[in-house]
Amino acid sequence: MWLEQFFAAYSNLAHSIKSIMNIDEQTLERLREICLALPQTKETTSMGQPCFKAGSKTYAVFAKIDDQLTVCFRVDAGDFVKLNQQGKYLVPRFCTKKDFWLGQPIKSRMPWKQIESLVRASYRIVATKKMLVELDE
Repeated sequence: MWLEQFFAAYSNLAHSIKSIMNIDEQTLERLREICLALPQTKETTSMGQPCFKAGSKTYAVFAKIDDQLTVCFRVDAGDFVKLNQQGKYLVPRFCTKKDFWLGQPIKSRMPWKQIESLVRASYRIVATKKMLVELDE
């Protein structure tokens, strides 16, 4: 009897882990779609984390913050204060007094329209004038 309960519990745990991994993979794929649609974007990795760059400057990162996977993006100083006060974003360790970053924790239901808008705004912060012209065409 206890052996059946053990295998049932193990099966439920394995299913939960697989579901979480699928959410993470789906989130990264969706982030890729958004970022790679922007001009001159390339995907790289930094410290094992997928990063998206416009030219040589990073504007989006799929990162772990406080043991939570997040979609991170740059913001300007004013937006940093305003968005951070909402309490739904995390501040990654690579946020500095000069480069402001926030991270949206990954959930089963992601606010993709808002994330796309924030990622596009992040891209605009680092993009060259030529890239912006190409984006606005």
